[in-house]
This record gives sequence, structure tokens and C-alpha cells, in this order.
Amino acid sequence: MLSFFKTNNPAVVLLYVPYMVLLRLFFLKSNIAYPEPQIPAEPFSQLVFGWIGNSSLLLILCGAIVQFIQALLINGLVNQNKMTARKTYLPGLIYLLLTSMLPENLLLSAPMLGFAFVLGAVSNVFQLAKKEKMNGALYDAGFLMGMAALFHLPYLVLFVFLYLSLGSVRAIVVREWIVALLGFVTPVFLVFTVYFVADWPAPAFYSTGLFGLGAISTVQKIGLGVIAFFSVMTLAGIQGALYSAVIQVRKFTTILLSLFVLVAISFFLQERVSMAHLMGLLVPVSVIGAMILVQVKRWWIAEVLHIILLLLVLALQWLPLFNII
Repeated sequence: MLSFFKTNNPAVVLLYVPYMVLLRLFFLKSNIAYPEPQIPAEPFSQLVFGWIGNSSLLLILCGAIVQFIQALLINGLVNQNKMTARKTYLPGLIYLLLTSMLPENLLLSAPMLGFAFVLGAVSNVFQLAKKEKMNGALYDAGFLMGMAALFHLPYLVLFVFLYLSLGSVRAIVVREWIVALLGFVTPVFLVFTVYFVADWPAPAFYSTGLFGLGAISTVQKIGLGVIAFFSVMTLAGIQGALYSAVIQVRKFTTILLSLFVLVAISFFLQERVSMAHLMGLLVPVSVIGAMILVQVKRWWIAEVLHIILLLLVLALQWLPLFNII
């Protein structure tokens, strides 16, 4: 099955659709009491969720669309920057499977919306290693990071990611750092200018305190355990994945690892903790995992791992319906 995703045929991404349908079928029978989606304080999230409301169907449908776009962006990071010896669409598939370990990741959320913009910023950052004059890409990267923060405030921390990435792929040039800062500030300035002119009340960030963590269900604990195990195993194999890689691919991997660390830090800066924030950790894991699987010569190892991940996701979704978990 995975051999389809290793071919140089972009049409195979359409196979993501049956996966996404399969991984959402349990919603038809689900009687699990998921937390009611609360309208976040961030301006753009307020706009989106104010329109959607608590419609479960729209939350599931829009979540699937955004997740599909994220998978395509992740594939683009790998294939456009030649991070593997040949084109592959495994990173997007791994991302879809790992994010589905937590049911919250299947519903539209502020972290999900914001992280789509973070992925766009990462794509622009990768371009910095290819050309000399990249003020446009720098400004775009900063702008997209600013947009991400307007959907999910903890992503403000990821602005540091831009400077860490700049330092790892280019010599320090003050002008470039200023360009990135201007890009980041632009959407924030424009949005709060609208608030000021329209005389709207400022968003009430952290009105209920910091890191409001509710009870963690058994399904969440198991899902987090599976994600943690796969992440550790993948990051442990990073040296083998990079053994014959060119310097540029090593730089890209370093950038992704810095993203992993900063997303982990920003997790603790949430007002009301959403496990959907953790999907940001799974991008480096999915990319590095795909780099490892592409190099595996015994095809059945990758197939067995694929089946195990798929069955684990389905078990975590369906077993609670029979009160087994």
C-alpha cells in the first residue's frame, strides 16, 4: 500500500481522502462527550468560530479540509527541497495518521488554523537557503507567523523560530532581521488598527489564567503515549536518516527540530489547553519518519508499521464506543 505514496505521481494525494473518511466514521456513532468548542479570544479565530458556531458537521468538515491542506504543505516541504532521494507523499500520510491519534485533531480548532500559516512560513524559511536576496520570502514568513498568532496566541513564540532559522542557513544581516520583524508586525498592527478605529473592545487574552488543563481521558493518555513513542523512535533514527544527506538537507532538518522545540514550549503558554496544539510537533516527526521509511530496503517493515498505526487510531476511536477503554 505504501508503495503508492512513494511514486512520483502527485495524484496519489487523492488517496488521502479515503483515509480521512475512514478516520472520521466513528463520529457517526460517537457518544463520547467531547468538550464543547469555545470561541477563542484571538481575533481571526473569533471570526471563524463565530460563523461556524457549535455545528459538529462543519467542525468535522472544515477540520478535514484544513488537515488535507496541511498534509499537502508538508509534502511540498519535502519534495520541493529534495529532502529525500526521490519524491514521496509519505510525510503527509504519516502526519494524517499521527494527528488522528487524538480525536481533538479531527475537529477544526484555533491551533489547527494557525498552524496552517506556520507551515506556510516554514516553506518560505526553507527558501532562504537557496538564494542570496530573499527579502520577499523573509517578509512573507514573518507575515504568516503574525497571522498564525492572530489565530492562536501561543504561536507568538514561533517568531523566535524565524531568527533561529535565519542564523542556521545564512550569515546574520541586520536588515534581513528587520524585514522579518516588519512582516510579523504588519498583520498584528492592521488588525488592532481596525479594533481601534471601530472602537471594538480589545480581545481578553488569558482572562482565565495560564495553562488551564482539564481532565485527560484514557483515550488521550494512550494517544499521547503512542505519539510520544513514535516521536522518540523517529528522532532517535535521525542520524541514520541524515547519514548520506547533503548539507542543505541537514540544515532543513535542524530548522524542523527547532520548530519541534518551540512548539513544545508554546504548548505551556495556552490559556485553555488544547491537545490540537501538539500537531505542530508531528510535522518534524512526519518528515523525518518519511526520510527513514524511504531508505528502508525491506518494504514489509514499513507496511507493518503503517498497518499498526492505522489499527491503533481505529482502536482508540472505536473501542470507547463499546466501553472497552
